[in-house]
Amino acid sequence: MRAHDRKRSEAADDRERTVRAAAPGGLPGLQASVGNQAVLRMMRREREAGDGSPTPDRSDVEAGLREPGRPLDRATRVRKEEQFQADLSGVRLHTGPSAQQAAAAVQARAFTVDQDIVIGEGGGDSQTLDHELTHTVRNRQRAAVGHPTGGGFSMTRPDDSEEREAESNASRMRAGGTSTVLGEGAGRRGHADAGSAQSAVQRAGPADTAEEAGPAEEAAPEGKEIIAGLSQSIEQNTVQTKSKRNVLAPGTWWPEQWMVRGPARLRKTLDRRVMRGEAFGDQDLADIRQLSSVNQKWLEDVGIGTYEEAEKYIEGPFKDWLKLAAGKRILTATLAVRMNHPALREPEVLTPIDPAYTLGRFMLTQAPGTASEERQVLEQERDQQIRDTAIDTLYPQGMADARRHEGAVPAKGTALGEGGETAPDYAEKDRQGRELLTRILLVLRHGLKLYNPAEGAHEADYEQDVIRALAHGGRVNVRIPALGSKDEAAYRLPHFLGVTKDDTKGELVEGVGKRKYATHRTSIGANKGGTPGTFKEKGGLMAAVTNKLTTGAASPELWGQDISGGGLGSKDWNGDMVLPNGSYGHVLLVYHRPTTEKDGSLQIGIETIAPETDSPVGYEHNYRSTEATANPESVLHGHKPDKVGSGGLGTNERLVDLRAMGAAHGSGDWRTYLDEIQRDWESRLAGTAEVSPQRRALYEELVGPRPRP
Repeated sequence: MRAHDRKRSEAADDRERTVRAAAPGGLPGLQASVGNQAVLRMMRREREAGDGSPTPDRSDVEAGLREPGRPLDRATRVRKEEQFQADLSGVRLHTGPSAQQAAAAVQARAFTVDQDIVIGEGGGDSQTLDHELTHTVRNRQRAAVGHPTGGGFSMTRPDDSEEREAESNASRMRAGGTSTVLGEGAGRRGHADAGSAQSAVQRAGPADTAEEAGPAEEAAPEGKEIIAGLSQSIEQNTVQTKSKRNVLAPGTWWPEQWMVRGPARLRKTLDRRVMRGEAFGDQDLADIRQLSSVNQKWLEDVGIGTYEEAEKYIEGPFKDWLKLAAGKRILTATLAVRMNHPALREPEVLTPIDPAYTLGRFMLTQAPGTASEERQVLEQERDQQIRDTAIDTLYPQGMADARRHEGAVPAKGTALGEGGETAPDYAEKDRQGRELLTRILLVLRHGLKLYNPAEGAHEADYEQDVIRALAHGGRVNVRIPALGSKDEAAYRLPHFLGVTKDDTKGELVEGVGKRKYATHRTSIGANKGGTPGTFKEKGGLMAAVTNKLTTGAASPELWGQDISGGGLGSKDWNGDMVLPNGSYGHVLLVYHRPTTEKDGSLQIGIETIAPETDSPVGYEHNYRSTEATANPESVLHGHKPDKVGSGGLGTNERLVDLRAMGAAHGSGDWRTYLDEIQRDWESRLAGTAEVSPQRRALYEELVGPRPRP
């Protein structure tokens, strides 16, 4: 057995050797997400202090080998097989509590038995992996020679020739050089015995430096080998297969596959990866850290930047977040989620709301290699954060004190900045926005259906929160029945929502603005003989152009209402106050009024900011904005790929059919039904104190799952 030796104080020995089993939750997968040191911190919170230092024996070693272990991930294996010219398919990595205990018992960061590598505290770095892989290659060529320990197994020592060779080789590779320990050639299978403590334990330790192990030989200039490996990993860990294009955004035009391999193409790949791909792994981070020392220019050319820059950016502010290159956002997000992973945070610490953390969490949920238990924890946290943000938006009186800004909401007429601008009545604007959003949610709670491609139909969903229909940047399409006569009011739904002064003329109330443009509309066909006409959501540049060119009922009315996403007077991720000023959410309403021949439509969406408004993350919302260039995260902290409903725009993924709602009510009239729903809500609200758990519970119900009938 070979082990990577570590030097610790006696106090640390006493503390770290007594490790009890951690609570279930997929620790091996978690280690890949947040790193070995972070998992150790979590374990330390859960383990009891010990009072002895038992001599390790064979059972201690075998404890680390009891689980089957996992093979090297594909990207790492391909790279290492090329470097070692050896088949590494039989190598198994052992991580988790048992591995931590076993490594601690033999005073090691990591140790190797035949083809099994047991990872302990601090053993997840690339140099330690290269050290242990050197042992696995040598173990296929000759038996390891260890020294008896008195515990039923043998173990190498740091000054043994094979340990010096392994550390010298690992140091050389870390500096960009080639491995001098080579196997029989990648892809050729040799015989490897099952892991057993009968073989010598081979240890590797943190005190072994490159200088102690011998100089790094044949170091490639500027980390050539590291660049090759990291480039390959960038390509292999991108989930989204192609980038969306926007004809008004030239940077999205050029097909990535036509580009010459190199930094420019990798930047394009990272553009895909930040939208839907994996966070950087341990090996990626080790490579980036090394290149931050030897080749910062390459990191800048690719758009990743240095490790130190990302660490600094995590501290905030994030006002230029979306202007950063994709690689820089991925690196910063990776470090942010490792630092603040829910498995590591104390229960009383609030979930971070900054875009770096939420992007990192999103990327972990998208990664194929994330353990199912960890993915479930992260998705539950996401859903709870969306729920809490929506409730704080609707009910700021019940917001947690830790979320509040220390300042007071500017009173009407207060000077804003040096340009002579004064504050509007923010309290009234917020009240209007909350009332609009409340009534929208009342409609959704009683009529929302999601498209199910498998069934080819829309179905009511009783599992997911209703607010998620609006929390990921998607729109809800409300189908309004055609008018029974020319005398029937055409603005009954907007009037119910509080958008228009009455239900006949469509005159907007103060506070609701007209939009100059929107990249969304609905294509509606005429009803024929009792059969409803076609009804399809449209989006993109052509939808915006069509909105401008059409006339009459086919030309939609475009309206918008600012909201205080996160709650009026709360503190955003930059330390600024959340206000209903267009920077913290904007309700988009695209209204096609019904006629006697055609149904009408109201598209409802929550946009991150109003058009031409300052963004707290550096997003530019203008007529060029489409899905290809939009902010991927909503003001409620949902990311676009997590949208509920599926099937594409043409299927109206999220639909409310007012005709069906009316038919289900005793009156047969959908507006009568909505009025009844509104009265019931107001009655229940009046039965609670303004600031009380009971009132918050009502809003939790409003945004939460629909009750089953």
